[in-house]
Amino acid sequence: LFVFQTPGQYQFWMPDMHFPIDIIWIREGRIVGIEQNVSPVFDPKNPIFYSPPEPVLHVLEVNGGFTASEHIRMGDQVIFIGI
Repeated sequence: LFVFQTPGQYQFWMPDMHFPIDIIWIREGRIVGIEQNVSPVFDPKNPIFYSPPEPVLHVLEVNGGFTASEHIRMGDQVIFIGI
């Protein structure tokens, strides 16, 4: 979980990853975007950057395929406990 102080369109990329992930973009307790099965293949000469569709305060990275297997969708509510 990445927590930011101000909403922004923060970019993520995949150097040093060894498995695919899903990236969940969260704003005001709602999922506003999902990147599914982001490949761990990284080309330093031509990196791919992933950005949310709108400014966010939270970004959650989970194992690739998790959002599909758990039926996580755009607009779902997110509740953080203990942060």
